Amino acid sequence: MANISKIKSEEVESIGAYLKHQRELRGIPLEEISKHSLIRMEFLQAIEQEQFVKLPGLAFAKGYLRAYANYIGLDAEDVLLRFESRYAYLKRDNKKLESIPWLSIFLSLVVVIFVVILLFFLVKE
Repeated sequence: MANISKIKSEEVESIGAYLKHQRELRGIPLEEISKHSLIRMEFLQAIEQEQFVKLPGLAFAKGYLRAYANYIGLDAEDVLLRFESRYAYLKRDNKKLESIPWLSIFLSLVVVIFVVILLFFLVKE
């Protein structure tokens, strides 16, 4: 298991870039990881692009990172440690990953209700 003290701040590169680089060094296509891990391509691409808000939540992000790392032959604990050291704030506020889809749904619903009410009053006149 990796030790957090051995990961210096300058070594904490983008976890997505690190995984993509390691995957490409091994010649493993992203499609292959998706097929064998059953992780959707869009989620794997989000990981490599550091767009963790596109993932369903922090628990899923960690599970996907673990599966990705294991498949390409990396130490999954080291990968998770890199992720956690770079994104420690997500532990304190898991809502950063999970609130965005719900906020979009809520705002869309408010807009739809507003339009329906507006149309109701326009048709009534």
